[in-house]
Amino acid sequence: MKRLEYNDVKFIQQSIDEKRILKCVFYEHFFFDIRPKINYSVEKGVLIVDDKYEKKIRKMVENGIRNDLRSMRTEFTDAGYPDKKVYKKAVFVDRGSGIGLIGNVGFGIVDRNTNVIEVKPITGCNLKCIYCSVDEDKRSVDFVVEPDYLVDELGKLIEMKDCEDIDIHIGGQGEPLRYKYLKYFVSKISKNKHVRNISIDTNGLLLNTEMAEQLIDAGLTQINLSINSLNDTNASRIAGCTRKIDANWIKDLSKMSVKLVLAPVLMKGINDSDIEEIVEFCAVNGIICGIQNYLYYNGGRNPAKEIKWEDFRGLLHSWEDKYDIRLLFSEGDFNIHKTIALAKPFKKGDIVSAYVVSFGQFNDEWILSAQGRIISARGNFSVGRSYKVRIIRDKHNIFIGEKVSR
Repeated sequence: MKRLEYNDVKFIQQSIDEKRILKCVFYEHFFFDIRPKINYSVEKGVLIVDDKYEKKIRKMVENGIRNDLRSMRTEFTDAGYPDKKVYKKAVFVDRGSGIGLIGNVGFGIVDRNTNVIEVKPITGCNLKCIYCSVDEDKRSVDFVVEPDYLVDELGKLIEMKDCEDIDIHIGGQGEPLRYKYLKYFVSKISKNKHVRNISIDTNGLLLNTEMAEQLIDAGLTQINLSINSLNDTNASRIAGCTRKIDANWIKDLSKMSVKLVLAPVLMKGINDSDIEEIVEFCAVNGIICGIQNYLYYNGGRNPAKEIKWEDFRGLLHSWEDKYDIRLLFSEGDFNIHKTIALAKPFKKGDIVSAYVVSFGQFNDEWILSAQGRIISARGNFSVGRSYKVRIIRDKHNIFIGEKVSR
């Protein structure tokens, strides 16, 4: 008998309508089903089959990971209902997928022509924050990027910039701690001689002391923690889930060899007083406080009205004086500066022949590939076909196109 064991796939035997189904769990939060018509057994996530079926099963697993984008799903616990699971279509992005890593704001690499490079290895979130700017519920597809592919493509961009103080910022439209290979990625990229800092945005729900220590040992230098209230009831209401805030654990985290930033979003009429409590907490415990002003987004959840910037800055000035803490920052405080701009293979207004490689995050969105970049477009497209698209957005190599009528 042959034991089929993978680093990235664990097997679970299931029975649905009296039919045996083999659930393949990929990268911890993704899965697909296969139905091999052979005798097999499963022991602690390892599949055991007769030797003569090994090649057949391995091919089924490989097809399941890609399978023309039909079978992969993402699975995680609904933030508001611990007994409920959330399922979406999912796309695995590696070199074989034909999906480039530059061109989409949701996943991959975003370069805004400075020494700060945004890296987004995974989409999808384990919370339902009422102020979310991207409204996770509207996105029907998740993406996850193979780590070595991400490291290699990021390395090429860093080399092009010819800059000795690169900051890598890991964030994205989701929770990056859901990424199985986060520690591996941080470890790899921290060895790049041009990289100065590596930071991460996280809601902290999945973060514990052991994980924090592992990430710091791997090379993480800054944690931006999205905490919008120190009151459990208000924090839960804002996060859309049952949430407990451990203030003592936050204090312990601030004493680790990492820069800790509490990054709450100030929402008028929702958490005004909570933010001041966070400011005082940071002042007393020597933690950096980076307050964000709530902004309205067309695709967001938008629970409040925006505060005028002059009023927002005035409020922060008053708290600075009251608690003797710095709250207002500029790019100069973080040594953010312009670098060599990544060349654009096409610009706004160009008509480009592009090949559809995947569906996008929205029901009517598609990912197209052209000249090493990816283009997002909405409308009537089919995977595997080429179309003419007009580029209607090209800022920072994030491309959006529209189909050109034949």
